[in-house]
Amino acid sequence: MLKKISIAGSRYRGELLFMAANYTTPLVAFYASSIAAFFITPEEMGSVQAALLIIPYFSMLHLGVFHGLNRNLAFYFGQGNREKGLMMVNASAFIARTTAWIGALAGLGLVACALLKQNSNMITVAAGVAAALALYCTPYITHISTTNRSGQHFHAYGKIVFISNILRLVYSSLPVIAGWIGYVAALALQPLITVGLLKAKEPYPAEKRFQWADLGELIKVGFPIMVVGYFTNLLMVADQTFIALYMPKERLGHYVLAKLIMQAMIIIPATLSILISPKVASCYGETGSARSLRKYFWAFFWLHVAFIVPVCALAYVAVGPLVHWLLPRYIPGIAAAKITILTCLTFVAKGAFVITATMRKNTAMIILHGAGLAAMWLIGILMFEFGQPSLEHVAWLRFWMSLVVSVGLLGYGLYMTREGAAC
Repeated sequence: MLKKISIAGSRYRGELLFMAANYTTPLVAFYASSIAAFFITPEEMGSVQAALLIIPYFSMLHLGVFHGLNRNLAFYFGQGNREKGLMMVNASAFIARTTAWIGALAGLGLVACALLKQNSNMITVAAGVAAALALYCTPYITHISTTNRSGQHFHAYGKIVFISNILRLVYSSLPVIAGWIGYVAALALQPLITVGLLKAKEPYPAEKRFQWADLGELIKVGFPIMVVGYFTNLLMVADQTFIALYMPKERLGHYVLAKLIMQAMIIIPATLSILISPKVASCYGETGSARSLRKYFWAFFWLHVAFIVPVCALAYVAVGPLVHWLLPRYIPGIAAAKITILTCLTFVAKGAFVITATMRKNTAMIILHGAGLAAMWLIGILMFEFGQPSLEHVAWLRFWMSLVVSVGLLGYGLYMTREGAAC
């Protein structure tokens, strides 16, 4: 028995290293945000967060190419067609370069608008520069990270994540020295350091010119997945957008507790997806059977339950005392943060989307997430136009929308992997 455990541990050493590295990320993020919150006011925090909201709204520039690469690289490697897989990498690298510049220009446009505004907020201007850097670096980070994940280079990728997190522990202390300026500087350093580390250990550098046919295939495969992911990202930031539009900056600063919890919790389904999705794509490439993916559906579900439920329970109990002890200026955000923890329980359904995305059965997912986002925006606008909702009302709105979407995810995943389902 001990020998079998040793063999299994050796076989999955890379996956275990990556999981350990990835699960340190929310701890480091919590430390960084806590340091920032301790040394800057909620109003200053709200000004920074308002500028950073541009990032998720421009996350669709790649038209799904990176999502297509995540599926196709493992799929073609599973078929033994390595050359075809590497051609996909060349096409994705082209999109990374193109969208990096487009994103940077969009971020600089935000900075220009902030400067032209009367009584411009210099915190927002500086944060806009950090957002422009993030928009430039993110396509490269996503492209190289995808090649690591889909190519299952988890050992090397895990080391990079560890190093990145260790360095972040160092420069996240800049707010101690320079207040909000240090916080913005730390935000700017994060993507620059990450892209540098990834470039140094890129597993499949683009070596040939891309082919338009390969780019078209990646878009065809990845665009529906990207649309679902884009709607999901907007669903996660719609609440913050309402607060930024309708409430004082200080209230958005208080709500940063909820944002931090959401960002920390999403690491769990994201990590499980990274580890299991290449195996799902490889299995589907080998068998072509929808029913063969049912085992992965249940594996995803129970792994999510095992990891998410205990963490959420602990966070729900701990968030109040921790904020009272460490961040007393953010006490008004505790109630919304607790509601957000309940929202994180709906992440147990995330694995179902990986299954249906691998099968390229995305139309229902697009409709489900699009309807959820539209409903949240409609209800949110009505709430603010005809009432005076609190942070807690906004957090409850996101909870109910997330719950409805998650139930739909689970039901559709079960339906698509039923006996006799078409491929």
